[in-house]
Amino acid sequence: MQVAIGWETKEIRFLKSLYSKAFSAMNRLDFTPSGVESGKQNYNYMDFHTIRIMKEMRKIMIVDLIDHWTFYAFPAVCHCAFEFLASLDEDAEEKKYPLRGEDIFARVMSYQTKSMEEAVLEAHRNYVDIQAIVRGHEYIDWYPVNRLEVKTSYDAVKDVEFYQHSVPSSARVELVAGNFALLYPQDAHMPQLRVGDVAETVKKVVLKVRVDLLRG
Repeated sequence: MQVAIGWETKEIRFLKSLYSKAFSAMNRLDFTPSGVESGKQNYNYMDFHTIRIMKEMRKIMIVDLIDHWTFYAFPAVCHCAFEFLASLDEDAEEKKYPLRGEDIFARVMSYQTKSMEEAVLEAHRNYVDIQAIVRGHEYIDWYPVNRLEVKTSYDAVKDVEFYQHSVPSSARVELVAGNFALLYPQDAHMPQLRVGDVAETVKKVVLKVRVDLLRG
């Protein structure tokens, strides 16, 4: 991060205070199912705001409400992805939606949620995933790519690499209608996980955004 020389001392103090609160907010995050549920009522605006600062700095998976996407400094060229996401309802047709050619596109689909033994652990190199639920709910497990063992080598055509999931996930998030998960290339993820013991039919949208577009 670049810092302008000559800032007033009070501004530097303000930034240090803000970043300190951000680290504190990150440490309070609870991504377990009960934590996610309670967080819907308990996270205040400062928590959300400071967590966003940290996630922008660290470029890790972002999980937030769809209504909050404008709080992030995404390049203007990517705005169409979130506008499309916000416009979807349960009647959306299941198909591919080209929003900006092959640079930004979406797929709406339905499927049965899976057990951990049935689900796959994957990551991408050329595209960022933005995943959101249209109907139903599911868990998505998150792993840092650099801690995983490759199961199936990278397929450049499909832009996917699969990994062994022999270690516990670093975080678990419940995706429901109204929130989204944004996953960078370093964010290995296991989506489509069932909530509880019974599988359910989920309707979901996955947006693909070329990584270089998010770099501005």
